Amino acid sequence: MRLASLRLNGTTTAARTGGDTVQSATTDDLVFNPAALVECISSILTLNPGDVIATGTTGGVGHARTPPRYIEDGSKVVTRVGGIGEPANTARREKRNG
Repeated sequence: MRLASLRLNGTTTAARTGGDTVQSATTDDLVFNPAALVECISSILTLNPGDVIATGTTGGVGHARTPPRYIEDGSKVVTRVGGIGEPANTARREKRNG
């Protein structure tokens, strides 16, 4: 995807688990807008095609819910960033030695 084809401001992001939308926001809710993030980060390191800039989480995280809701082993989490796609991941509990 070329940057020119991506709408930076007002892009919707969302997360679903268990069939429920648990987080939803737009890039307008970020403290720093996407262009400012790219400008700052690219002044420090080289950004390459496929790089992802993680900007933190939106409202709706499990601990802040009443009652709290957490991702469990086997939970499928689907994230969505408008215009980019919907990667899906299955959460797995880390097995500890001992």
